[in-house]
Order: sequence, then C-alpha cells, then structure tokens
Amino acid sequence: MAVSSFSSVSDDLRWKYDVFVSFRGEDTGRGFVSHLLRAFKQKSISTSVDAEDICRGDCLSEELRKRVQRSRLSIVVFSKNYASSRWCLRELVQMVEQVKMTGQVLVPVFHGVDPSDVRKARGAFCAAFARYDCEMEQEEVRTWRGALAAATDRFGWNIQDYRDDAELIEEIVQFVFNKLIGLSSFEGGWKYDVFLNFRGEDTRKSFSSHLYKALYQKRINTFMDDEELRKGNSLSELLKCIKQSRVSIVVFSEDYASSTWCLKELVQILKCMDEQNQIVIPVFYEVDPSQVCKPEAFTKHDRDSKVEKEEVQSWMSALTRATNLTLPRWDSRNYE
Repeated sequence: MAVSSFSSVSDDLRWKYDVFVSFRGEDTGRGFVSHLLRAFKQKSISTSVDAEDICRGDCLSEELRKRVQRSRLSIVVFSKNYASSRWCLRELVQMVEQVKMTGQVLVPVFHGVDPSDVRKARGAFCAAFARYDCEMEQEEVRTWRGALAAATDRFGWNIQDYRDDAELIEEIVQFVFNKLIGLSSFEGGWKYDVFLNFRGEDTRKSFSSHLYKALYQKRINTFMDDEELRKGNSLSELLKCIKQSRVSIVVFSEDYASSTWCLKELVQILKCMDEQNQIVIPVFYEVDPSQVCKPEAFTKHDRDSKVEKEEVQSWMSALTRATNLTLPRWDSRNYE
C-alpha cells in the first residue's frame, strides 16, 4: 500500500493509520460513520478518528495533529452541524495543510448537505459562520472558509446520489482499498507492494505466473514466492519479505496444504495482518474453499517426525482462518 511524499516531515515518521476520519459526532457518529468504520475494519483498513481523550482544550492537540500526519488518507464527512464545531473546522485545516505538505489524499463525503453550501458556507453552514464572524478572530475564520473551499474542490461523494448509506459505504471502502494498494510503498517503509504466496506445482506455470506478470505491468512491486526462486534463501528470509510487504495474496489450490513452506508463510502472513494491518487477499484457484484444508495432507504432516504437533495445529488454524476471511476474495470457478 501506498504512501505519498513525506518531504516536509521528519524521516523517522512512519504511517500508523490508513485513514483519518473527521466528522460531527452528533450528526453521523452513531449512524453513517460507525458503519463506515466497521466496513473499514472488515477490509483490514486501520482508521483513526477524533476522540474525547485527545480533544480537551480549545486548540488542536499535538496528539491529534500526529494522527492526521500519520494517516495515508483523510476522509471528512460534511453534515448539517459540521461547521458548528470549531474542533471539526480545525481538524479540517490540519488535513488541508497535510495535503499541501505531503500530498496526502483528502476525500470529502457530503451527508445531507449540498456541496456548494459547504464550499461557500451557506445553508446549514451559514448560521455557524455568522456567529464566528462576530465572536472569533477573523484570520482564523478566513482559514476555515479556505479549508472548506479546498476540501470541496476535491473528488468526493454525495449521499443524495446513492440509494442508501450502505451503497455509498461500499463504494467508499472499495475506493480507499484500491487507492491504498495503488500508492507507492517505498517511502512508507514497505519494500514490496505485494507478497505472492502459492503452491508452485499447482499454479507456477499457469495462474500465478500470469498474475505476477499482470501486477508487474501495473508497476506493482511484487515478491513472488516460488521454489524456483527460493534457492539459497532460508525460510527466515522469506518470512522477512512477508513483513516487508503491504499486501499478501494467497493462492489456494488443490495441494496447497501439502506444502510446509506455504503453511509456514501463511502463519506469518496472518501474524502480519494482526500486527501491522497487512491486507490479505485469498484467491481460490480451482478448489472449493471448504476443501483447502485436506485431511490427507495433515495426516502426512502429523507423521513427519521433524514437525511439532503444535506447529501442525497452527497451520490448521491459519488455513481455517484464512479461508474464511471476508472480502476481498476471489474464486476462479466464477470466471471464464
């Protein structure tokens, strides 16, 4: 996954979150935004949101600044009462500044408000700014107006264009997922965009080789795990490559479970998913998901004196978990 240039930020700063979400809690916190955050979590997309423990005081806290800075993308959910919160407006200013400093992606969502009203501080936003014009320093108010105009200049979504919240959320999450994969991984500390895990005897000369070529043509930096490329590499070196990848694609095939290398890598892949929010994409190549964990393969592993029973159990658990991951996942039997 991806990152934009961090030229204005210290070199030791690393991405901590995929998405920062700014919203007015009383409008959307228990509805649209809560469902959006749940959908992000199901895609293994890490998020940061405004929280009471870092919102005390009148100024934007340093902790919140860091959360915005350490997020790859920002989403602002404009709603009826968004402008009535000075805190939300200060968050927005920070996000717009981050766009200018680092090229961070900022995406607006218009929930129950007209984009032109947001841009020009009219309609639902008018009363709030009329109050600010009387009570606040004019320089800061001008900054808020400028941030609104800058944010609404960008590509975004309007809930009025969709049947319901669920349809819009699905499109937002897929957009963010694709954007994160498409961004360059080098400056974010990732050596590879994708780690490709598969059983070579099953798919090396067919699906996996074509997939690797397609990724290469899209300039997606991919590490292809293959017995032919494994000579001279220890397992520890391959596991390190997994940790250095933002996404892992696991190609499950008929004899996948018979490979101890594949299983050991799979355990590491799921560990990286838990510990560093790595995205894991299962692909089922000419095999039913329920048939990946073949009993005969594990009978062989159980009889292998070099393999500890605890490790075999970890392989079975990893297979069960990986084959039951939520979307995205693909089954070759659904395609021509």
